[in-house]
Amino acid sequence: MDELVQFVKGRSEKGLAIDIGKAVSTTSLNLLSNTFFSMDFASYDSSDSKEFTELARNLSELTATPNVSNFFPLLRCLDLQGVRRRQTVYFRKMMGFFEQIIDERLKNQTDAKEDVLDTLFKLVNEGDLTLDDLKHLLVDLFIAGTDPTSSTVEWAMTELLRYP
Repeated sequence: MDELVQFVKGRSEKGLAIDIGKAVSTTSLNLLSNTFFSMDFASYDSSDSKEFTELARNLSELTATPNVSNFFPLLRCLDLQGVRRRQTVYFRKMMGFFEQIIDERLKNQTDAKEDVLDTLFKLVNEGDLTLDDLKHLLVDLFIAGTDPTSSTVEWAMTELLRYP
């Protein structure tokens, strides 16, 4: 939160506009990544954080996109709108991102940080969860935790500007 305050303060002192959605998205991404991995994923001026949040937003939007094959299962194999193809591309990118983090942590298991990932590793070691399940869980949690939060704050700020 201190980083968000410093970012907003710095931008306002320079008289620059602030994209509230991106700022909140970066903050929520960092809150999640600190909780799960004890590290920041994003910075306010980073293209990497923008790429990750756009990836989460695109996956979220594609999930909500009406798809002809949902209504006509016979057409499912054709992927007429290309929704499944785009979802697969975004999903693979996000899975690759989490695979790197998991692989890095597995290599350095002596650095136990006692964060959520370490707790989930304990479940994997006990056989209650597979690494594949873990990656899918992380994708779900990060999509659910970044895009809706920033959208909600954007709408709240819009309403506050309209009706102070």
